[in-house]
Amino acid sequence: PITGAERLREAVRIDTAFAMAWRKLGVALSNSGMPRPRVDSALAKAYQFRDRLSERERLMAEGTYYQLGPGRDRRRAIQAYERLLAIDPTETGAANNLASILLGRRDFVRAESLFKAQIASGRATSQNYTNLIAALFNGGKVTEAERYLAQFTRTFSGSFYGRTAPLNFLYP
Repeated sequence: PITGAERLREAVRIDTAFAMAWRKLGVALSNSGMPRPRVDSALAKAYQFRDRLSERERLMAEGTYYQLGPGRDRRRAIQAYERLLAIDPTETGAANNLASILLGRRDFVRAESLFKAQIASGRATSQNYTNLIAALFNGGKVTEAERYLAQFTRTFSGSFYGRTAPLNFLYP
């Protein structure tokens, strides 16, 4: 079977200035644990061609470049994601990425509020839930984490996480 990364590589072979395909390829490579130079190369291309994008897409490309790519600047990533969320508060990718950065900065309250807002919007991804559950659990809010896990399990009934996450609650 053809992987998503293979399809993205084909897309950037067809259009070498396809910024959002470069961005997504960089994210896919990062999520797959690929070597940092490959991730950085893809995200640098996305950043290079960001002027071809809509404002929303440009801000997402910039946020990703500064969060995961060679730009590595959490402050600038936060600024890009915040500007994108000011334009579109329902943008789940930007909200999840911003909240993840905030968790790393130990800004738990703000991170939780971003995850919860996405869930309340009805547009949440499974990742919004799993990140919120981990943040709540690690912040000592075990009962609230269990409530969101129950909601996650109902929403994403086929998920392996819904079956394995309860084991974490045995060790608060």
